[in-house]
Amino acid sequence: MNPATTGDTMAAKPDLESLSLEELQILIADAQKVLAAKVDAERLTLLQKLSALDAISKPAHPLPKKTRAPRKKQFRHPDGREFAKTSDNIPAAFRELGVSDWAEMEKYRIPE
Repeated sequence: MNPATTGDTMAAKPDLESLSLEELQILIADAQKVLAAKVDAERLTLLQKLSALDAISKPAHPLPKKTRAPRKKQFRHPDGREFAKTSDNIPAAFRELGVSDWAEMEKYRIPE
């Protein structure tokens, strides 16, 4: 923005061409210090705003986590392990016994 048209006041821009190398290095160092201070101040302001937003956005009581009940075991392997039908795939332990479809699994069903 042009300060002459907006009414903003700004320090006069130094004639950089007329400054010595040492004066330019001092100017750069001073400008970096001022910039760091302004960035830190802005960061602090934003962190305070975020903290205030966090305080009002959290529910008074956290909602309980929804949990699922474990699946009921439907089939018992001869070695005593129990299985639930979780997909259309026959469990490997039953395939090792030669079971190839769910109709054959009925003889391993746990009575209710």
